[in-house]
Amino acid sequence: MNSIFFQFYRIKSSNLWLILYSPFGLCLFIIRFFIFLYVLFVSTILPHSSSLRRSLFLILGISINVDEEYFRKLKAKFLIANHISDFDPIIMNLIIPCAAYINNTNNPPCYLNWLCQILKQDDGDNAYELSMKNIPIVCFPEQSKTNGRFGLFKFTSCLYHHDSLVHMIFLEAKRPFFKVSISPLSSYWLTDLFWILFLPVTIFKVKHLGTLEKEESETK
Repeated sequence: MNSIFFQFYRIKSSNLWLILYSPFGLCLFIIRFFIFLYVLFVSTILPHSSSLRRSLFLILGISINVDEEYFRKLKAKFLIANHISDFDPIIMNLIIPCAAYINNTNNPPCYLNWLCQILKQDDGDNAYELSMKNIPIVCFPEQSKTNGRFGLFKFTSCLYHHDSLVHMIFLEAKRPFFKVSISPLSSYWLTDLFWILFLPVTIFKVKHLGTLEKEESETK
């Protein structure tokens, strides 16, 4: 397994500032955890396009750096993005209301089904119906979470073969103040959620890299 694609450790070395921050971080985690439960409840009521959802996630410590107006003008049906964390579908859903397909051997976190519309491997027909209803579908074709620094890993075709034009999206995340990886390779989603709520802020940056158009001779 090529190590350049993955982040194996959450914290590479001892961090004095992180130790000093821990009491405040634990208090912040407890407060945000109850807000997170509230977000799960509210998400079943509010439309996905509601700006309130974005504000609530900002309180949880999730900041999104994106040209939102540009993404809304894309009117894309299918998008491909790299997979850096379990929060990727949520990030894309907060930018543009969409369904998500994760080509991962592990079951996605249960809260994703509350916050996003998650498609399964055998949902090709449903994906086509959604595209006909102009509901964008974002695909994460990587079979493992990567560090987002060296391209895509184990890229496999999935649901986007229904459309001839695919938009390519690049996701990256950083945490100011503390050098803590967002989602190491062997991490569990509960641990990732803990660090999201524990640290002051996690900044997700979303870029549109361009489009990929299917040639006439291609069938998929």
